[in-house]
Amino acid sequence: MYERVSIIVTTNLRFKEWNTIFGDERMTAAFLDRLTHKSHILEFLGDSYRFRQRLLQANGADVLEEPPGGAGQPSIAS
Repeated sequence: MYERVSIIVTTNLRFKEWNTIFGDERMTAAFLDRLTHKSHILEFLGDSYRFRQRLLQANGADVLEEPPGGAGQPSIAS
């Protein structure tokens, strides 16, 4: 299926933290090398929208929609 299908991977871990999942630094590096080959990486910076809404609900505040251009705007890394 190499170069014939699209794959979307989402995670809250940075690449350097993936070794904690796979447990082997060389295997993790090889996997990330293949996963990121010819890929587009989108990194979203800012506070988690869902986490912020959960905190507001827990404190009894009215939950509002996030304003346009608010936190969570994507930045593109190569």
